[in-house]
Amino acid sequence: MGYAKFYQIFRVSLPCLEILEINSPGDGPELLIGGKMPSRSLDNLKSMRLCHGDSIRCIAKADTVSLLQNLQTLERWWGNMEFLIDFEGLKVPNMLSKMGLEILPKLESLDLFACPRLTHIWRNFPEGVRVFQNLRSLSVYNCPLNCLFYPP
Repeated sequence: MGYAKFYQIFRVSLPCLEILEINSPGDGPELLIGGKMPSRSLDNLKSMRLCHGDSIRCIAKADTVSLLQNLQTLERWWGNMEFLIDFEGLKVPNMLSKMGLEILPKLESLDLFACPRLTHIWRNFPEGVRVFQNLRSLSVYNCPLNCLFYPP
């Protein structure tokens, strides 16, 4: 799939999509989910698997990570991803800061395999955010993580 076609897919709403599997996207985007996607555009996405995507550096940024609220499994195999989520610019409203803003609250399984540039799970972790509240399975193989879950 060429870069232009690949990028266009993720600018539209895919409310019925449950499984997303991308294998060798070539010179695709650096950011998988981003731009001006409508809210609720990935409401049914439960499983994401990315393989051999050297161009993808990050799954989502602060402005779009909320689209992944129903994601249950995430697999990343062989790629140059640097971190999963970039929280830069995420604003936690005062009323939520006491309860905590939940990111990826339904994620149960996270598998990271052979990502030689992956040094952090997230970047720019803000105060008042809770992540991976339902994580039940974590597999990390051949990834040079500096630290698993402590905010950098």
